[in-house]
Amino acid sequence: MTDENDVNSDIVLNRELESDGLKLSYILIKRQIEDGESGVRDSYTLICECEGERAVLPDLTSIMARAVEIFAVFEKNTVTPIGAFDVIEEMI
Repeated sequence: MTDENDVNSDIVLNRELESDGLKLSYILIKRQIEDGESGVRDSYTLICECEGERAVLPDLTSIMARAVEIFAVFEKNTVTPIGAFDVIEEMI
């Protein structure tokens, strides 16, 4: 998952779990992106996958602790791709 503004990207967290017969996968990616006037900055993206569906929540935050907190909320509450955008909207 890269684009023309990526300088570097790494998987920070990756969890797979099963809930109510559904296989869920959460991936937290740290990217360093070129941000115009600001230069290079960290950007965290969360990917949520389940049963062939996928939600990509790009550039959630530039703060690692906040990104890990969001990841933990998704994992704890077994958020599916269908509900991912609603959950993130409520959090921010």
